Amino acid sequence: MNQHSRLPRPLDTPHEKPRNPAIDIAALEWRPPEEVFDLRTRVGGPQRSERLSYAPQLPWDDEGLSEHHEEVEQPPGVSSQVEEQEPPAWLEDPMDLGEGLALGLAFMTTGAAFKIAAVPFHYWTPDAYQGSPTPVTGYLSVGPKVGAFALILRLFVEALEPLKADWLPVIVVLAILTMTLGNLVALTQTNVKRMLAYSSIAHTGYMLVGLAAFAAGRLEGLEGLLYYGAAYSVMNLGAFAVISALQKRPGVTSNLDTFAGLGRREPILAILMTLFLLSLTGIPPTAGFFAKAYVILAAVQASQAGTGVLGVLAVVAVLNAAAAAFYYLRVVVYMFMRDPASEQPALPHGRLLWTGLVITTILTIVFGLFPGPLLDIVGAAARAIG
Repeated sequence: MNQHSRLPRPLDTPHEKPRNPAIDIAALEWRPPEEVFDLRTRVGGPQRSERLSYAPQLPWDDEGLSEHHEEVEQPPGVSSQVEEQEPPAWLEDPMDLGEGLALGLAFMTTGAAFKIAAVPFHYWTPDAYQGSPTPVTGYLSVGPKVGAFALILRLFVEALEPLKADWLPVIVVLAILTMTLGNLVALTQTNVKRMLAYSSIAHTGYMLVGLAAFAAGRLEGLEGLLYYGAAYSVMNLGAFAVISALQKRPGVTSNLDTFAGLGRREPILAILMTLFLLSLTGIPPTAGFFAKAYVILAAVQASQAGTGVLGVLAVVAVLNAAAAAFYYLRVVVYMFMRDPASEQPALPHGRLLWTGLVITTILTIVFGLFPGPLLDIVGAAARAIG
């Protein structure tokens, strides 16, 4: 047998467990303050004792903690105050972004812009809208966009609100490019689903106007953005519901020729489609009119408060809204002023489709005629976020 195995090990001895020499809690032994000082200095040195400077401020007597606090004399060489360290530069001046923070902000902005289909991260949108089944396209036009703007509100409005002076120019540039390119390309489209895809890109630009107004110091911009999200959801879903109803017939596409003569074949669908298109254009008293009005008015107020670039942004938004009227009203012209390519009887539509059309129609009208309740809701939400 190995002779070393006969030697007793420290942990084999009963009731002899290793203890912390500085904090002897298990033994519950009383130690005078001078001894605590000596232990702290030996274990951690002067710097360690500064961090634990509360220990000598607990005077003890024979019966435990004394009732009255008494000053304990500090031993030589030990400071009673923690040395103050200078805070980092980015904490003193949040506007002074470091390279890493600036790069992270750029990456995060790029990802958010891709989700909302802002220019120049919009290339996936037209092909995805045109190639997907129309019900799926309707969901893609509303669900991911509203969810992405919710993400933007949490990131930029809540987390990065102290840096709004840094991301405001980026939002302004994205808004101008998105509105302008979306509307200009939509003017050339002959497929209604693809036209609504570029229209969706343009509406992203309008919503970014509200975000820019908030960054310039106007809470009304955030309220307008939230109102715009609600109004855009109902009117865009209604438009895609009408397209889905027309495509029940085999071989029917979403080209403009499909809508020719719709006012005679299916007048109810034609009237509903006209309502949704007028709301997307921003014609009063629909929900789309107040949505555009609120974000543009917030930008004007921000420009009057000293941020002149927001005035330019408001002018660009008005010009783009006027240009968008051409391609929206062109569909209305086809429905009521063009002869259909072939005379075919109307197909019956399901109860679920009519239910969705009724809901979106009512909300589009109510949000336009009675915007007060929705404004109260979005106002409370904007104050809670901003």
